[in-house]
Amino acid sequence: MKKIEYSLNNKNKLYFLPKYNRFAMNNYDIDIQPDYYDTSLVKLRLEISHLCNGRCKYCLVYGNNVETAEILDVKEFWKYLNSQEWFKNIKKIFIIGGEPLLHFEEISYIIDHFNGKISFSTNGTLLTKEMVKKFAESNVKVYISLDGPEFEDNINRVYVNQEYMYPDIIKGIDLLREYDVKFGIFMVAAKETIKRAKDMILKLDEKYSPARIGYSLPHWTPDYKDTSLAEEFRDVLLGLYKERKRIKAEIPQLKWRLNPLCEGKIKKFSCGLHTTQTTILPNKSIIRCSKIDNEKDDLKFKVTNDKLNQNSPIELAKDDKSDCSKCIALACCGGGCPFDGMKRFNCLTDKRECVITPPLINMAVNDIVEKFNEKKIEVPDGLIEPKIINDLLWR
Repeated sequence: MKKIEYSLNNKNKLYFLPKYNRFAMNNYDIDIQPDYYDTSLVKLRLEISHLCNGRCKYCLVYGNNVETAEILDVKEFWKYLNSQEWFKNIKKIFIIGGEPLLHFEEISYIIDHFNGKISFSTNGTLLTKEMVKKFAESNVKVYISLDGPEFEDNINRVYVNQEYMYPDIIKGIDLLREYDVKFGIFMVAAKETIKRAKDMILKLDEKYSPARIGYSLPHWTPDYKDTSLAEEFRDVLLGLYKERKRIKAEIPQLKWRLNPLCEGKIKKFSCGLHTTQTTILPNKSIIRCSKIDNEKDDLKFKVTNDKLNQNSPIELAKDDKSDCSKCIALACCGGGCPFDGMKRFNCLTDKRECVITPPLINMAVNDIVEKFNEKKIEVPDGLIEPKIINDLLWR
């Protein structure tokens, strides 16, 4: 797919170039250079422990038998990290688990000794005033796991004893709001609720005013291996796209897919597992991703860095007969999660992205064309600045 042509009027034509995520008016330089996102290592995913007070039914850690019994001695390991040249370039630390708040002392140590951005995900049930005051003072980003605004939306979130977490999660959110801590909400799509997910997200936005509401497909586990939900998830994102200008929270799953279009850049990979991020496990191992490099699985021998590089959509599109070469979302896609690709489809592309991303990009492109018509925007012949596209989509 070299270009898609839209007639604005008798004199002007608008072109979209999927390979470059760029728009052009009338004449344009056909020898434009692709602008790729920076793939420097800047993010550290820190798994202090896999211990958790919950057993959520779709948990990828327990569902895929990834967990270990170790607890990372952060104070001791910090000396090693500070001696590493690559660590000096780390700008973000994202703490995950297990349940990170089982190890508040370790989190506090990181807050006191790291100058970059710190965030962590938690089920929120263990939050205390002491913790929340610390987070308020340090500007840490807290992401609460919650699958919807009502009790019945959260039946997959349970404690070890199988009692429901929902009442305690809400207490945690109320505590964050009381101390004015900015927080986000992480939701996981479930077959029981996905049909009303858009309305659930709008209600959460109105009720709690979180900075971000993430809505993700569940990763593969033996119990969820056949739960694709791709078509339903696509419809949720399309609905949220139409509502995007009145939603106060950022919806990452929209931004991740639309940002390349708005910035005129090319996303080679959806996941930074072998480029922008690295992971530290409780046993001090430094790996790409605990799902891919899980010692209880053989995926690490199948998902090598060379194979990942060779199987990005941009590389696959070099074959003119490939589906990627004909896709309007070519440079926005990145191929999805390699772990889910291998587990669900026995390839390095999570083919759910083929269902989800092209319709979203197609809707955005047609929206942009319509706004060019409506606003009679005048731009010089040639490539259109990404800022113009960004303003049309989000302002």
